[in-house]
Amino acid sequence: MEEGFVEANHVMIYYKAIGHGDPLLIVHGGPGASHDYFLPYLLPLIKTNRLIFIDERGSGRSQKLEDPSGYTVENMVEDVEAVRQALGLGKISILGHSFGGVLAQAYALKYQENLTHLILCSTFHGSEE
Repeated sequence: MEEGFVEANHVMIYYKAIGHGDPLLIVHGGPGASHDYFLPYLLPLIKTNRLIFIDERGSGRSQKLEDPSGYTVENMVEDVEAVRQALGLGKISILGHSFGGVLAQAYALKYQENLTHLILCSTFHGSEE
């Protein structure tokens, strides 16, 4: 297991990586939740995948922002990309749950060349309302 922080646009993003194989980056629901609720359910995948859990900005162990205008889908997409680059992951699969699914979709639209798979769980298509 490896864990630490990646600086993404002056915000510290917490990650935990476990397992070996193709990278699967997991984006949790919320905002405000953390990656923890995924752990017991996704652990069987460590036999074939390197699971990378992140806590989104303002959530879990990641940095909280004083200015709420920093909490945008666009900024959070850039956080995901910063983690991918900092960890040298190459092409990834991304799993987004609930609000994390919105981020995963936005990431796929902007960075589709970095994806092998997009997995959406109990999510929706946007956050305007």
